[in-house]
Amino acid sequence: MAQVLTFLIKLTSILVSFMPRKLQLWVGKILGLTWFYVVRIRRELVFENISKAFPEKTFDEVYKIAKDNYINYGQSFIEFLLIPVLDEKLYKKIALVEGFENYVKASKLNKGVFLLSLHLSSWEFMSAGGILLGIPLNIITKKFKATALNKAWIDLRLSKGLKLIKEEKTSFEILRAIKKGEAVGLYLINLWGHRWE
Repeated sequence: MAQVLTFLIKLTSILVSFMPRKLQLWVGKILGLTWFYVVRIRRELVFENISKAFPEKTFDEVYKIAKDNYINYGQSFIEFLLIPVLDEKLYKKIALVEGFENYVKASKLNKGVFLLSLHLSSWEFMSAGGILLGIPLNIITKKFKATALNKAWIDLRLSKGLKLIKEEKTSFEILRAIKKGEAVGLYLINLWGHRWE
């Protein structure tokens, strides 16, 4: 099943890569709006968390932020589908890389580098792009309950040269990567968990 899923992802990736960029973003927007209006997974939790982060916002403002966030998820999913065909040319066409000189400067110290990100954009696309930029990148990975989906997801990441750190062995593996002078990518949800208390 995992091989079939991986094949379907790669096939979809090729089809998506032929779409003009505006069409990719439009399809992603439709996916995000479908998730927001129809599927509604965790929608109430999203409203709750945004209200906690921005208590001064009205419900209409919270609603718009949440909707825009779901659109971003849909567009990020389209970018995830591009990963199998992602090369340096495509990455530079889509992504804007700023501040890379900071990574270069830090990496020259040979003490390892932590790359911290907010959970705002396409983590998978950014991680694969980091490899294309020459970053020896380790990322913490969670495990999907669906075995076939989990294997396809892991295979896709490994095929791009990412090094995966299992969530249950985080501390030891992070220290080992840092001691080797490599980079460890984290987004803040790894540090804080999924739900605010």
